[in-house]
Amino acid sequence: LTMPSGSLTDFNGDNPVQVANAGNTSGDGYAYPDLIAINGDSLDGYYLEFDPDGDGAGNYLTADPLATPTPAGGTDWKNWTIATAQVPSGTAMYLWDSSTGALYLWEDLAYNMGTGAFSYTQYVVADGSTATWNKGATLTLQAADINGDGVPDLWTVGASGLATAYLATPGSGTATLAAQPAQALLTATHTWALNDGTSGAATAAADTTGTPALNAAGSGNATWNTGDLFSPDVTFDGANSVLASSGPAV
Repeated sequence: LTMPSGSLTDFNGDNPVQVANAGNTSGDGYAYPDLIAINGDSLDGYYLEFDPDGDGAGNYLTADPLATPTPAGGTDWKNWTIATAQVPSGTAMYLWDSSTGALYLWEDLAYNMGTGAFSYTQYVVADGSTATWNKGATLTLQAADINGDGVPDLWTVGASGLATAYLATPGSGTATLAAQPAQALLTATHTWALNDGTSGAATAAADTTGTPALNAAGSGNATWNTGDLFSPDVTFDGANSVLASSGPAV
């Protein structure tokens, strides 16, 4: 989950280092999700932060810097990577320290809007000492219920472009992850970033990876747009807006 720069600046004037979807952790039940983040800097230190939604798109209330320690009991939040998933029991979050190989799963995330108390149920996957998980690796994490059993699982994508699914089995205070066969991500044959202009009619969009390039031409009411999440982009009116290549891409 990515937010426009500055929209979640906290009381220290810092922008979050990482932001993740916290679902209905506040219990308010709004249509828009709460957020959980790792924030801070070298001067103020790093900390876990909760950003409750105020019942509106982009309408987030004052962020609460939590006193919650890392799963290892420290304050070195800058070393941790977080990834969340929404499951029937609520928001679940994986926390990984690549420098030690520690990996933890927090389930049932809850934030009391009245008292500011933050709670969760912790499962140890690897403590980084007696057991490690992908220590020193360069990975992108994505949490999801991959096999639909109501348990939060984990995806990893490595620098080599290999994606691996890990299916989780929680136990009594611990959890195990069973790695599935890795799959190679396909590289794009054609790519249209749709960021070729900032205003006026969207008359052309370049193919940035195709060989030969299969550029697209615009017609109708397709227009360039700025200010949204992926700025610039293209606005289509749903009736008479077209960006089409001269030949088939597939």
